[in-house]
Amino acid sequence: MEIIDGTGTTNLAKVDKEHRLCTFGVNITNAHNEIHEGRMFEVVVAQITANSDDNMTAITFRTDADKIEYHMFASATTSGQSWFYIYEAPTVVDGGGTSSVTAFNCNRNSLNKASVWDLSTSPDTQGAVTYWDETDAAGANLTLGDGILIHQELLGAGRTSFAQSRSTGERLLKPYTHYAFVLENEGAAANIHNIVLNWYELKIVNFKESENG
Repeated sequence: MEIIDGTGTTNLAKVDKEHRLCTFGVNITNAHNEIHEGRMFEVVVAQITANSDDNMTAITFRTDADKIEYHMFASATTSGQSWFYIYEAPTVVDGGGTSSVTAFNCNRNSLNKASVWDLSTSPDTQGAVTYWDETDAAGANLTLGDGILIHQELLGAGRTSFAQSRSTGERLLKPYTHYAFVLENEGAAANIHNIVLNWYELKIVNFKESENG
């Protein structure tokens, strides 16, 4: 492909196959490219909590056992002061949760489905996550303390979590692992909770088990 720059000079644009980046003239980010490839997905949940301290809204899912990289970007907003947590490997009881939420493909022309698993259904549903309202999130089917707290952040009223871009907030998730994304009230208030998960999935060509131990 030839590109003419501002001086009228013709240059040959080359593409780095490993990173999918053009070496001259045009810079297409990985995330943008994955939308076009039909490998980017999104889920959104929202809840108005009761006027009570510690009420929670949560999303959980299990990553697939297949050799897939999950490039996850999560954001949360709240109308009142709340904690935003991300837990790795919490205990999630099969059949627990409030409802199943299908992950939609950000390329609306693609038929690709997400590979994450929702455990609230029987049998488990691939291509969806589990939504937990304040009642179910406080029940015995979700034990956050069994997992590893990999992110915590106190959000002020009307604030969004700090990760405003993938460059600061993207995480590469482990295979065959439960994850929980949680908003929890700090103080008694009928808060509006919103959690957005946006991720793309890449098949690992040269997978090494030692790198994921």
